[in-house]
Amino acid sequence: MMASNVSRDVSQDQSSVVQTCKPWYAFATVAAGRFVRFASRVTKHGGSALPGKVVEKIDPGFLTRTLGQLPLGVVLVSGTNGKTTTTRMVASMLSDLGLKVFTNPTGSNFVRGVVSALLTEVTLGGKLDADIAVLELDEAYAVHFVKQVKPRYALLLNVMRDQLDRFGEIDTTAKLLSHVAAATTGTVVLNREDPRIAALAAKAPMDAYLRACAIEESGDDAESRRRAELSAHAKALRSHVEALAARDYARSLGASPELVILFLPSEAALSAALRADASLLDDAMARGVALCSPVTLLAVARTCATAWARTNINEQADQIIALGRDLYERLGVVAGHMENLGKSLARSVDYYNKAVSSMENRLLSRARSVSALEAASKKTMTAPEIESDAAQVRSFTKPELTGQ
Repeated sequence: MMASNVSRDVSQDQSSVVQTCKPWYAFATVAAGRFVRFASRVTKHGGSALPGKVVEKIDPGFLTRTLGQLPLGVVLVSGTNGKTTTTRMVASMLSDLGLKVFTNPTGSNFVRGVVSALLTEVTLGGKLDADIAVLELDEAYAVHFVKQVKPRYALLLNVMRDQLDRFGEIDTTAKLLSHVAAATTGTVVLNREDPRIAALAAKAPMDAYLRACAIEESGDDAESRRRAELSAHAKALRSHVEALAARDYARSLGASPELVILFLPSEAALSAALRADASLLDDAMARGVALCSPVTLLAVARTCATAWARTNINEQADQIIALGRDLYERLGVVAGHMENLGKSLARSVDYYNKAVSSMENRLLSRARSVSALEAASKKTMTAPEIESDAAQVRSFTKPELTGQ
């Protein structure tokens, strides 16, 4: 899989729908949709999509307004095969992260099906208790969906020939998915094993350059048209540079180099853009965007690999330093305890010496005056001798422990 990024704005019409809907109107929409669902179940007519069809008629802004409440936006999953499995996997992973995930059931992979699924989750006031939506949508219906709701993320899986009976040639299906990618406001994840899906990653504008290359005529008029197309190519590339710089990937990704690689699949396309706009390369670098062609891609990739390896070594060194600092602090704590213990032992020796002195100089002198006690006692009045070296408390001498 690989990721590509595109950016689009939500239309003014969608914004006005979200802002101007009255609470009673939202209540009426949900109530009507649930009534239709109940009636279709009782009569066993109309199918699961009928409530969605009715809501689309009476409240066209319901889908946009409801999904617009999600703080993390919408993840759209589309492609010929694997939509259901991928949707379940993504929803499960997001749920494991502690997010509240709304998703449409299997078989509801069209716009009305999403609306019907929302009717079962929203409150009567139209509130959706979820953080993010992961929606499985059929290729053609996904195009209609993105006209109402701009997904923040899109996962585009594959284009297979077993779908020719629905959408025509597979290139037509790939074109449908390209509209989904273009409408996505954040990250587009593409299956690089499918060449038609992988081709969507080439987001660097190339249309004008290809039109210029297609001009085979000679003469002043053809050359003028060729220069105009190459100039448009350079302008489109500059616009793409500005769009990448505005996303500020370094800030959103955390510890990341402040540089975005803009890959162009043709060395000639890059050269043509630089000939038409000589300052493009310097301006792009100033904005933190590096223009990369196939010739320089391998060097950039190896540089990134080396940087990642050095980063890994630095992270490990930081961990060792942190462990060493923690060990040193703990040694300091133990040294403090040993210092207190030494002081206590020194005081104990001092008290012992005072007791011996008091016994020999004061108590024993009195005891000698009663000599009869010594003869009557069954136990001799003796005390073992303590070597002076054994009674000394050793102090710390190393500078790390003495603070000198």
